[in-house]
Amino acid sequence: MSAFEYAVILWSLLLGLGVSDLILSANRLLRHSEGVKWDGRVVIASLLVLLELVRIWFAQWTLVDFPSALTFPAFLLLVFHIALLVFVAAAALPEETPGPIDLTAYYDRTRRYFWGLFASAQSSYFTLWLIYFFGGLESGDGTASMLDWFRMIAPLAMYAALAALRLRWLDWLGPLALIGFYIWLYWGQTIG
Repeated sequence: MSAFEYAVILWSLLLGLGVSDLILSANRLLRHSEGVKWDGRVVIASLLVLLELVRIWFAQWTLVDFPSALTFPAFLLLVFHIALLVFVAAAALPEETPGPIDLTAYYDRTRRYFWGLFASAQSSYFTLWLIYFFGGLESGDGTASMLDWFRMIAPLAMYAALAALRLRWLDWLGPLALIGFYIWLYWGQTIG
């Protein structure tokens, strides 16, 4: 087993915790759906979290080309980033509670916390990207395309806006736009 494969095991376990939390929470809601007042914003936000967890797991394989990803500081920063995503996954859906569950009230109550965590996770991802490509850790030329900058800054701006602004149309369109963008960005790519 290579050092990179050894590192991927921890990253994958952490990502799996987030995916597991989402799946189990969704299962609880579906099993007790007669007592759930549904809100599509919560469903779409949860789908975005699931996509983000899978996207990060999928993208971590590109780090095999960056030996400095296995240095302790870089490894620790990536663990921190993934831990933030696990927090986001845990906040996406309510914990099991007795009685009826109102997802509209849940979204309104946790909106700032949830999107703020998502913005923090994206900030850590952006920091990793800046360190690797512009911090001299790798032998790149330090240039990035407009698409590279957009895929780093647009989600961060969207998550910050969703945390700060109480705009119902943004609660729907922002996550849907990011889901569409990520599917378009990764469509046709392969692992390795």
